[in-house]
Amino acid sequence: MDWTNTDLTQESQREERRTESVQFRMIEHIKAEARHEILFDDDGKGEAADIVGISLDSLTLPKLITVDLYHCKYSSAPEPGARIGDMYEVCGQAQRSVLWMHNKDRRTDLFAHLLKREALRIESGRATRLEVGTRDRLIEIRDLSRTCRIAIRVFIVQPGLSKIQAADHQLAVLGVTEKFLQETYQVPLQVYCS
Repeated sequence: MDWTNTDLTQESQREERRTESVQFRMIEHIKAEARHEILFDDDGKGEAADIVGISLDSLTLPKLITVDLYHCKYSSAPEPGARIGDMYEVCGQAQRSVLWMHNKDRRTDLFAHLLKREALRIESGRATRLEVGTRDRLIEIRDLSRTCRIAIRVFIVQPGLSKIQAADHQLAVLGVTEKFLQETYQVPLQVYCS
């Protein structure tokens, strides 16, 4: 991915939506794809992921809700490289995030979690977490999640990882993460890097 005008060492866009952050750049990229009804900034303590994208297979009679969990991590240096430290935390976050799929009740909890985090933000007079979509539509999706199938996809966003310079130890950590997600929950993994 092209990270021009992005400070690779700055992860969060924060409430002020810092345009040079990794998270802001990723949100802009996802928005340009225009495939999510809901795009949610869940960054912060207790997050499901830094960015959550939600799409349905049909606007009128949905049978499948797809949830994309994007885990962003800053680079420990201003340039991409072969640093193993840039991989550990984000891979761990990716592995933990699929626990929302542990059982059917937990799946609805994911949407309740997002709604609660949005309510807390708004009640304190701060900016919305919604980048695309509305709270009312998120409530509808929460209710639909009780009867629709749910599919989760996990994305690791680490611009400190260089595709060209990726070291075997970095690829091994990614491989373990991919294997865990695939074999345990049949969840695909995609990686955004430099």
